[in-house]
Order: sequence, then C-alpha cells, then structure tokens
Amino acid sequence: MLKEINIRNFKLISDVKLEFGDGFNVLTGETGAGKSQLLSAITFALGARASGDEIAKDAKECVVEIELDLADNRSRKLLIQQGLLDEDEGEVILRRVQNHTGRASAWLNGRRVPIGVLKDVADELIEMLGQFERSRLLKSDALDILDELGDDRHETLLEKVGESYRKLSDMQSEYERRVSAIERLAERKELMQYQLDELNSAGLTIGEESKLEAEHRMLSAAASLIENARRLSTTLYEAEDNETAAYDIVSEALSTLREMAKSDAELKPDLTELENAAESIAEIGRRMSSYADKVQVDEDRLTEVDARLKLIHELKRKHTTDHNGLIAKRDELTESLRSLTDADIDLGELEKNIAAEDNVLADIAGKLTASRRKIAKCMEREVIKHLKDLELVNAKFEMELTPREVDGAASIGEKGADKAQLLLATNPAEDMKPLRRIASGGELSRILLALKAHLAGRDRAPILVFDEADVGIGGENAYKVGRKLKELAHDHQLILISHLPQVAGMARQHYMVKKTSGVKGKSDVVSIEVLKKKAERVEELARMLGSSADEKASRKLATGMLDPD
Repeated sequence: MLKEINIRNFKLISDVKLEFGDGFNVLTGETGAGKSQLLSAITFALGARASGDEIAKDAKECVVEIELDLADNRSRKLLIQQGLLDEDEGEVILRRVQNHTGRASAWLNGRRVPIGVLKDVADELIEMLGQFERSRLLKSDALDILDELGDDRHETLLEKVGESYRKLSDMQSEYERRVSAIERLAERKELMQYQLDELNSAGLTIGEESKLEAEHRMLSAAASLIENARRLSTTLYEAEDNETAAYDIVSEALSTLREMAKSDAELKPDLTELENAAESIAEIGRRMSSYADKVQVDEDRLTEVDARLKLIHELKRKHTTDHNGLIAKRDELTESLRSLTDADIDLGELEKNIAAEDNVLADIAGKLTASRRKIAKCMEREVIKHLKDLELVNAKFEMELTPREVDGAASIGEKGADKAQLLLATNPAEDMKPLRRIASGGELSRILLALKAHLAGRDRAPILVFDEADVGIGGENAYKVGRKLKELAHDHQLILISHLPQVAGMARQHYMVKKTSGVKGKSDVVSIEVLKKKAERVEELARMLGSSADEKASRKLATGMLDPD
C-alpha cells in the first residue's frame, strides 16, 4: 500500500504531505487545479524520466518521497530476492531529488541507489493506468497476462516447458559446438594423417636419440679406439720385443720392496699397496687388449646410424620440437584422429537425445497450449461479463492464440508454442482488432477496468494509480464504472483522479486539489485537502455536479451519491 507521499517544490506543489488509505482513494478538483501534478510527482519518485520542468520556480531542488507498506505482500519476497530489500524491512521509502542543474539522486530506505532501482521497485508494486500507452496492460505480452491466470498445474506446465526448452537449447548448442570442432579437425585431417604416418614410419622410441648419438661417436672413432687400446695394453702389460711394460717395471720394484719388508715390518703396508697397483696395471692392460678385440670398424652400421640421426633431426626441425616432443606429437595426432571417429559416434548419440527432448518439449508445449485455450475461453467470458456491466453490451473480446513462428515456421520457445494478443470490437459492425489500437479514451478506460477486474486476484501490482480512468464516461455508465472500481479496490489500493461525482462518491478516501493564485509575482500554488467530513464531501460532489441553480437539490443528489460503506 502507498501510505504516504511528501512533495516539496515539485512544479506548483510547494510543500504537501499526504497520507493515503487502503482501498479506493479519489482526487477531485477544478480543471487545471493540479491533480495530474500529484500523479506526475508519484511517477517522478518511481524513476520516470525527468522532463526538466519539475523544480518549482526560484527553488534550488525538488524532492518527492513516497512510503510503501509491504506487509503481507508477495512483492516483498521478490524485492528481497532481487537484493532491493533486507529481510527485516517491511516497508520501502523511495526518495528522489533533482536540483536546478538537472542532476538527480535516488534513495531507497536511506541508501543511495541508481534511478533504475526505483523503476524496478515500481514494476513490482505500482501500475499507472492512464490514457493509452501508459498502461502496463497495453505494453505487456498477452501471453504473460494469460499465464498469470493459470492454476498450479498450469504454472507447473509453464515451468516444465521452460526447463525442457533450456535443456534442448543447451543440447543444440553442444551439438553445434561439436560439429564445429569436427569440421575444424576434418579440415586438417589429411595433413594430420600425413604427419602421423611419417612419425609412425620413423618408429621413434624414448631415449633412442641419445643412444644413437653415443653409438655414432663410438663407430666414428672405432679405428682410433682400437689403436689406442692396443698401445695401452702393450704399455701396461704385454710389451713387445725390446720394450718394457709398466707391469714389468712395477714387478721388479715389487721384488725389491718384498725383500726390504722381510727386514722391516713397517714397509708391509707399502708392499701391499704396490702389489695392488701391479694387479691393477695388469688388469687394465688385459681389459684394453679385450676391448681392442671387441671394437669393430663397421662402416655399414655407421652409415645406418648416421641416416637414422639425420631423419630424427629433420623431424625435429619440421615440427620445431625435440625428440620427446616428436613422440608426444605422434600420440597427440593419434588421439585427435581417433577423436574424429569417436566424435561421429558421440554426435549420433547426441542427435538421438536432441530428438527425444524435442518430442518431450512438443508434448509439454501441447499440454500448455491446451491449458491456455481453456483459460482464454474463461477469460473471454468473464471480461465480456465485466464489459456488459460497464455498458459495453455489444463488445466482443478474444484472447487470440496462434502458433509461435520463427522465420515463417512454427517454433517452440521458452514460453511454449504460442503467441497471443488481446482482440476487441466494441460493436458488432467492427472487426476484431488488437486492444492497443483502440482509439476511444472512454472505451479504453472501461476495457482496461474490465480486464483489471478479471485479473484482480492474480494481478502482480497491488497499487493501481488511475489518471482519469473515467474520461469520456457519463450518466449511468459513470455509476457502473464507480461500482467496478469499488469492486477492484477489494484486491488493490486505488488512487484515482476523477471528474465524475458518481465515481468520486464510491471512494473510501476523498482528496480535493486546489490551486491558489500567486501574489506579488509569485507562482500559483497547488494544495491538497483531505475531505474527512461528510459535509465536505457532499459540498465537493455538489460542485462536481455543476448545477448552481438549485444548491439544495445538488447537495441532496450529492448526498445520495455517497457510498454508505
């Protein structure tokens, strides 16, 4: 509920504090008194675009603050979920300030927020119903209006359609991603296969290059190794004629030391050490002889190893990597080419899953369409009934459901397989046409009222603000509009500007707007008075009747117009 509004220096409203009650609130006053300025102040506080003339003359800034009570309101939960309200907050105070330079600021419960936050709150709590395009009903998707009227089963179907659609969309996106990946791989498949065949033919093994390099070094130096090994064997152990080997020299020294050790025991360690040296020299000499016999000069093998190393070096250069990198590259190519085959298999499986989910979506969407058609028929009957109550007895109303199309073909979306629009004809001679194309202000006001009356129990916005909803209406129709507004006020708080005493008399709270002419060059001033006493209301209703010839009769008629409730 909109509890209170405080306005300062907004257009001609210099300082007004106004409390609203629940149910039906009406504002009346002379033409040009400034009634619409109050509604402009409300829309300004709710984040509407500033026109530039909001600030009163000679004022530095204008301020509009509204207080909203959210007790027992489902919108409160939505605001909490959106992070616009704390768990312990049961009311919303919106404040908007604009200075003479055009700079504006917005506040929510004392916290500065972007202007857009005020709009978000307004979307959940308040609907402005006025002439033509300002009504949310004329802007809303008719499908959303229809779905709001559904029961729990309908809501479940709607949720399931959304879930299935999103699941199918994800699967289709994954399918497209895989196809794209397969196409990219397929474009390189021939090159990849050539590279893999080349690497497979090479038959590379881990550590092969270092072993080949070691073997190549040995084969290249085989002749020199043999010659040096034999020379070492001769020098150390097997001396040729007329030469003395190192072993012979050490052996002679060993004989001398052995004799010395017989006389001096302290020389025994030296004797042992020299004996070991002699044995080592002999062993190395023998090994060098065996080594020389083992090493062979193999030019064929050298040529083979050389060719192998050249192949490896060429592959390393071509693939700009080392020996281990070539092996990794071979494994990577093997896996990539294998994945092409696996991807085709996976793609086929995914196609089956997509087809299955597509059938699931079509089935649920079909059930949702059937549910919508039932709701639409009920809506049509009820709205036509409300229209007859409002003296549009020949009106035809239809919630048209047609298949949703994309690029000329039927298509199921997140909301199902349907599109909808509200169609109306106000007399039998007219063709049905979309509601937003209704030209008559009086007819549109009653049509919107009929729709609101039908949507009352399900309507999202708890606060409805009407800007002259009774425009173009008079006589007995005015009474019927008033009664319908009173009926609507059972489910909503209504704030209404009216020029009709028949409507104003139905209100629970009555506010009179006055404009006082300025003095000494000052601007006119708009004030708002709460009419609490019956006599005050009778006086205002009598004024609205417009007859000054018989004031007593006017007051009597006005008294009869006051709703006894």
